[in-house]
Amino acid sequence: MPIVKDVGVKYKNVQVRVGNNVTILAGFNVTLKCVTEGFPPPKVSWFKFGNESSNRGSTYHIANTSKSDEGRYTCSAKNVFGTDDKSSYVTVIGK
Repeated sequence: MPIVKDVGVKYKNVQVRVGNNVTILAGFNVTLKCVTEGFPPPKVSWFKFGNESSNRGSTYHIANTSKSDEGRYTCSAKNVFGTDDKSSYVTVIGK
């Protein structure tokens, strides 16, 4: 069964830059990528449904997606000069 990204391209597993929304079939994997720049290098935090996640890397991987994974994921990049946030909405089709 294919996975359909919002732009209509079919994938088995999806990798998305944060800021783009994605629609995925339940049971497949999705990886959100947070691309950051800055000096000093920003520290990355992830928020799932508005709650801070323990994930601290530049990617957020969701394996074996289900309806409970559906929602807004936000990457927050912070250094001494400020903070920038970007979000993606993940829609899961199926169980």
